[in-house]
Amino acid sequence: RNEQLIVITGIREDGFFQEAMRANGSSEWIKEAVRVGKIPKVHEWRINLVTGKVTERYLFSIPLETPRINDAFVGRRNRYAYAGRVLLSELESTTQLKFDAVVKIDMQEQKTVTYEHGPNRYGMEAQFVGRPGGVDEDDGWLVMYVHDESYTATDVNGRTECVIIDAQDVEAGPVATILLPERVPYGAHCMWRADLKYPGATFE
Repeated sequence: RNEQLIVITGIREDGFFQEAMRANGSSEWIKEAVRVGKIPKVHEWRINLVTGKVTERYLFSIPLETPRINDAFVGRRNRYAYAGRVLLSELESTTQLKFDAVVKIDMQEQKTVTYEHGPNRYGMEAQFVGRPGGVDEDDGWLVMYVHDESYTATDVNGRTECVIIDAQDVEAGPVATILLPERVPYGAHCMWRADLKYPGATFE
């Protein structure tokens, strides 16, 4: 159609975190942002290299953050992304950013599938780990930490697990769960280094 398009899909947050981390008044700002729907969501920008026109739209209304893709597709056309679903009730009441589910986004079919971590269980950013020899973009696993706050009544450290989910069957839930010896504090981002799989290996 005489079009050359660059399509960028990401989380649009309209200054949410800039305002949420300011020194004064951040709690009130967050609560109001949740009430009016000014929350991070999946957004699409289409840049037409022929006409110079830029169009944009929200793809889903689900509040999401910490999006990840198969790193082998960085800078290339990709179909799938994975993100944490923001628990809005917690965000509005305590202004804490907690992810109660992991969501797989299919941008080609314009649909999502979700795995919920369960009551009082909150996940961190999911890292995609490709299956060795895998060909399909989503052939691999999502690896993440999930913290269970139900245990804090009896154990001040709570309970943290490393949860592994088949990226091609997210709704089925974990294929493996590893109980960790101590709590891993909530964090924003993560990485996977396949070349550090041997005992004694270092980043150097």
